Amino acid sequence: MAATAAISGVISTPDTTLKQLFIDFAVTLTGDYGGSATNGDTLDLTALGDALKSTQLPNWVVFDEYPPAGTAPTGYRFGYAPGTTQKNGLLTIMGGAGAPAGTVASTSTAPTITTSSGGVATALGVAAGALSEVAGAAGITGVQAPAITSTFTGTAPASGGSQYPEGSAYSAALLAAVIRGRAWFPSEI
Repeated sequence: MAATAAISGVISTPDTTLKQLFIDFAVTLTGDYGGSATNGDTLDLTALGDALKSTQLPNWVVFDEYPPAGTAPTGYRFGYAPGTTQKNGLLTIMGGAGAPAGTVASTSTAPTITTSSGGVATALGVAAGALSEVAGAAGITGVQAPAITSTFTGTAPASGGSQYPEGSAYSAALLAAVIRGRAWFPSEI
């Protein structure tokens, strides 16, 4: 079963160019997040196109999350990948609590400071992660930038990145999320 889009706002008048119509809608998620090759959940926008009397694909679709007061947002980002018709576009979900399981392990080397002797200048430097004064230094040489290595450990979805795991059932937090969108369709008037 696919996610659905239901009109949630007044159907708009054309924009100032008279070339686009926009409409607000609410998204209801159902079932699982797409199959392993889809990279998204099918989102049928034909109800929106029908309301605007447009048979064309939307020019632009944006989403946002509107959690009720006192409820923390999930942190997901939502996107739209147009299909070949209004019926088969994809809702993509990135980040948030449903990101792939795993941890990022980081290691870093603190910068080191070496000074030349015999000078009267005072310099500031970073040694072992703390700012310290190096008195009598004529110059500072050999400052090393931290060497940071990050390694992702865990299970990532087939497509990689932080996309919601494909083929996974939606989390309870995501199913409870209030997702709204706005779509701009070419004007046919």
